[in-house]
Amino acid sequence: GNGNNSGGSSNEAGFDGAVGSSLWDARGLAQTLPIITFSFVFHHSIPGLSQPVAKKEHLGVIFRSALLVCFFAYSFIAVTVGWYFGCHVEKSANMNWKVYRGGTGT
Repeated sequence: GNGNNSGGSSNEAGFDGAVGSSLWDARGLAQTLPIITFSFVFHHSIPGLSQPVAKKEHLGVIFRSALLVCFFAYSFIAVTVGWYFGCHVEKSANMNWKVYRGGTGT
């Protein structure tokens, strides 16, 4: 046998790993389009964003700082949405706000 008493190939947590998973599955490819577009625009814009910087040796710190600020801002938004809506978060988080009235009482 495989050493466990369950008779199957799962570990104690019931996770089978990548068994039966394909290396490539194009069904979710359309969901990556916003990420692909953002990456393309970002990389395409680096020369234009870098050009006005007088001290080019500071570009690494500038881009790293900007990306860290974006990371923390998006993380804050994600945690806030998760905290406020709990387990009732829609796949598109902006759909959760359809009944939000901003404290106006309407």
